[in-house]
Amino acid sequence: VTMSDKVAPWEVMQMKTFTAFANAYIMGKDKKYRIENGELPQAFENGVRLIVLIEALMGGASLGKYHTKENLMKPLKIENINIGLKVVNDFNQSKGIKLVYGAEAVMNGNRTEVMGLVWILISKFLLEHISEEDSSAKEALLLWCKRKTEGYDGCKVVDFGTCWQNGMAFCALLHKHRPDLLDYSSLSPANAADNLEVEDMTDMTVKPDEKSIMTYLMFVWKVFASYKQVEVAGRRIQKFIKTEKHNDALKKSYEASAKELMAWINEMLLLMTTDTTNRSGPLWLVLTEIQEYFPTTQIAYFHTADFGPNEDSVEGVYGKHGIFKNEDKPTKRNEMTDVQSSVSFIASKLLQEGRPPYELAEDMTTEFMEKLWKQMVDAEYVFEDLLQGTITQLTKQSATMNSIIAMLEQCRNWITDTNAILDKTVVEVLSVADAAHALAQHELYQEAWAQNQSKLDKLKRRQQLLADSGNCIHTSVPKGGEELAGALEASHSLESKLASRKAALTAELARQHSLDAQRLQWAKKAEDFVLWVEDIKEDLTMPIYIESGGEVDELIAALEATMQDKVPNPYARFSIVDLEEKVKVVEQLIADRSAQLQAEKDLQKSNQELRDNYLKAAEAYVEWQTDLTQRIEKGAKDASGTLQEQLEQVDKLCEELQGGEPKKEAVLVANSALLENSVSAKSLAAVSTGDVETTFNLMRRMLSERRDLINEELIKENALAVSDEQLEELQELFKTFDKDGDEHLKSFEFKAVMQNMDIEVKEEDLQ
Repeated sequence: VTMSDKVAPWEVMQMKTFTAFANAYIMGKDKKYRIENGELPQAFENGVRLIVLIEALMGGASLGKYHTKENLMKPLKIENINIGLKVVNDFNQSKGIKLVYGAEAVMNGNRTEVMGLVWILISKFLLEHISEEDSSAKEALLLWCKRKTEGYDGCKVVDFGTCWQNGMAFCALLHKHRPDLLDYSSLSPANAADNLEVEDMTDMTVKPDEKSIMTYLMFVWKVFASYKQVEVAGRRIQKFIKTEKHNDALKKSYEASAKELMAWINEMLLLMTTDTTNRSGPLWLVLTEIQEYFPTTQIAYFHTADFGPNEDSVEGVYGKHGIFKNEDKPTKRNEMTDVQSSVSFIASKLLQEGRPPYELAEDMTTEFMEKLWKQMVDAEYVFEDLLQGTITQLTKQSATMNSIIAMLEQCRNWITDTNAILDKTVVEVLSVADAAHALAQHELYQEAWAQNQSKLDKLKRRQQLLADSGNCIHTSVPKGGEELAGALEASHSLESKLASRKAALTAELARQHSLDAQRLQWAKKAEDFVLWVEDIKEDLTMPIYIESGGEVDELIAALEATMQDKVPNPYARFSIVDLEEKVKVVEQLIADRSAQLQAEKDLQKSNQELRDNYLKAAEAYVEWQTDLTQRIEKGAKDASGTLQEQLEQVDKLCEELQGGEPKKEAVLVANSALLENSVSAKSLAAVSTGDVETTFNLMRRMLSERRDLINEELIKENALAVSDEQLEELQELFKTFDKDGDEHLKSFEFKAVMQNMDIEVKEEDLQ
């Protein structure tokens, strides 16, 4: 029941009760005059229902002829209403009540007048028939209730007010006459709503209305006053309770399914989110835009994500995410569609049964469920980006380490070769030039070692950067670190050997300088010797003064040996041929790398074309699906036009849905092409292949349910179709206003129709 804010709760309860009273009699006479909840003030506007109700209350007696056609004119409506009001006003006069009800107020739906009118009918046809000793009708009803509930625990009837609020008194009356219907000993005053069971009566738990309670009790008295009707009444109550319990079971089933589904969504949100105190960087700036979607109880910052220590653990996470995306998520989406359909079914069922609408807590509505699902999808995209980023990072780590290991192998080979050369080479030094040459050549080895050591240090720094780049490190990184440590140790050992060799060569150079000094001394002595020979020619008789003849021979032999030395150039480590070969190797490496880059460029161009095709198909599908879904939902809400027009609209939408099949297939084909070429479709469009199938099936289901509902309404409408007799009467009425008989209403003729119905029409409106 929908009431304005000006209607007090007791009035709402009273209106429901009086509506139930009226329907109890009207439905026995003619079901088509049933009054819906909230319709009571306008129910008697043409007088037909009022007459039907009074005749039913009178046991089928007729009030005479009255107008039953639809769309009666005002004079005919007032005539009908006055027929019924005569019974009411005559009763008031017999009781000395000066209140007289007027037809205008009833026709205009005056709530106070209509509610008072119904209460007079209740008083005349129900309350007046109740008698108990010499008491008045009201006192007799109270006395009857007291006697029937006497001796029941938790129940004490003193009036028609709060003592009925917890439902125990109603249950006591029912148990008194039909103990087989309920176990009174199991009831508790604390469970008022359960005791009342019938949802319309649960309003009594707030503030009971005396007239409403009396009306319910008059019904109970009427049912049980003649015990032969007890069995019929029990069956009716049992059927009503069964319906209510079935509705409650449907509601509980929906709520349980909804809670289970939202619990799964929240679990997925938690699995795809990571707490962190590092709230900076470009990714954080993007994620702050979707932060508002997540519940405050979940700290969902996606700046970093721990997928495990290495590529094996990441591969495991990637596999589980694939199961979630391709199996779990589509299954849960179908479950959510079923849950959403079930709540629509419950609402429709309650409306058809005239029950109050299904009021859901905000966090149990389908809208909240959709919002939570969107949060999970947003989290999935971020999680997928992070996972793909981690995989890319591991791939780059592996490629970088392969490059490092290749360069490390060159460094280790140089160390090995240099050690072999140094161990095998014997330096023969016969002069200062030989020693200086050997030392200069050694310094070239030391410079080469410094370059090799610098390269090793650079490789170590690169390896360390990879090792410190995050929580997830490729297994080749620590393994490469161990190999680098061994190479550095071998390099330091070679450094020591080079230092020792340099010291030895430096000492040898000093020794050769000492020998040169001796040779100079020998040359001087040789000059002395030549002078001595010249002198000896002049003076053969002169005695020869020399320290040693052997010394002269030694000096001569040493001089001749020195002049005959042929020492090759020891300074150059590489020949021209060696340098040319190295240049050729570098040129070949450049050519190979250029070919690799061109091949990668062609591959990326092909992949981008696949992504563009997928994006184009996905965007076309999303645009088409969003527009069609909105029009389906709008058609269901507005429901404008005749039922046949609505059915034709649904058929057109079905044709559009079928025509959209190629759009759906285009997305699936484009996605298959991406998968076949191992191209990721993440974040290309806000729709996955699972979502395409789900949304397409959801639209198909919505249209099917809408068609079924319209067909049901068409069946009901056909049952109430205008008869030939009614059509003839309408034609006669039309001719009354068609003064010139041209079968069209002129503006002045239409104005006469409106004035006859007390409707003011302006000239500009007629134009």
